[in-house]
Amino acid sequence: MAPDPRNLASLIEATADRDIKAGEELSYDYSLYDGDLEDPSLCFCGANECRGSMYSEDELKKREKMMAKAAKKKIGRRKHGRQTVNGS
Repeated sequence: MAPDPRNLASLIEATADRDIKAGEELSYDYSLYDGDLEDPSLCFCGANECRGSMYSEDELKKREKMMAKAAKKKIGRRKHGRQTVNGS
């Protein structure tokens, strides 16, 4: 069961580099890592600086390399006629 969103504030600790004004909008960089390779965890915040994903920049680079390696391996299997029933 997922945590009750009303209780999340007690699970997250954050510090600010500057004073925050009452009513000022805050944002949070999830910098996710270690998810399913097929899950892009897209971000729809609309900020100009947004990566487009909730994964960290390092994780995105790592995932790009892993996907390229997996694609290369899949092409090699097809080339040599070793494709399995499920397509992998």
